[in-house]
Amino acid sequence: MYNLLTPFAIEVFEPIAKWLALGVIGVALILGVLVYFIKKDLFAKTAKILAFSVFLFLLVLGISCLCMEIGKKYNQDYLGSNPIDTAKFLLIPLTIFLFLLLASAIVLALTVKKSSPEMVKANLKKATT
Repeated sequence: MYNLLTPFAIEVFEPIAKWLALGVIGVALILGVLVYFIKKDLFAKTAKILAFSVFLFLLVLGISCLCMEIGKKYNQDYLGSNPIDTAKFLLIPLTIFLFLLLASAIVLALTVKKSSPEMVKANLKKATT
């Protein structure tokens, strides 16, 4: 059992994060294999979505672990000896950043969905040339 009274969240979160990441990758692989054998015509689109989702999940997990590790390694006189100060300086800005990233992704998805396919193709052609 982990010591939940440790002042550093990374010591508790790191083993959980490793198994969580392995679980998410395993579920994505299983879903990919199932889609390949059930509906081969949807496999390419599903593989792209699964790969992007796993990448985003691992990116968020990595940034979270990095912030907690920085909080652990930082001088405690700077952040204060209270773990709440660490959360104030590291985790709250990270959470705000992730919510803004999610909101911008939703706005982008809705914008692309509402625009006509011809406009999307024209914009892609402009962007690639």
